[in-house]
Amino acid sequence: EKMPLAPGMRDMVIILHELDVRYPASDRPDERISSTLVAQGDPNGFSAMAKTVGLPTALATSLVLTEELSLAGSRIPTHPSIYRPILRDIAAEGLEFSERLTILDDAESA
Repeated sequence: EKMPLAPGMRDMVIILHELDVRYPASDRPDERISSTLVAQGDPNGFSAMAKTVGLPTALATSLVLTEELSLAGSRIPTHPSIYRPILRDIAAEGLEFSERLTILDDAESA
C-alpha cells in the first residue's frame, strides 16, 4: 500500500550468501562458497518479493496441512524434511541458487 509498483513495473530480489570454510584438522585448502539467487517480478503479476517470501511460506503451509511434514512444534527450516521439498518446488518455479566454490590462498584465509 505504501510502496506500490506502477503498472507494468517489476521488482528484483538479489540474495548472496558467502561462507568462508576452514578445515583446520585437514590438508584440505580453505574455501569460499558463494550462493546467489536473482529473482525478478512479473510485470502486472507476482512481485519477486512475493515469489521469494510468499511461495516458500505457502509450500511449508501445504506440507503441514497435507500432513507430509511429520515434525511437531515451532521449527526453523534447517531440517531436511522441511527444506528439501520446498527447494525442489521453488526450483520448479524457476527460483534456484547458483553456487560457486573458490579455493582461498593464505592471504585470503587470514
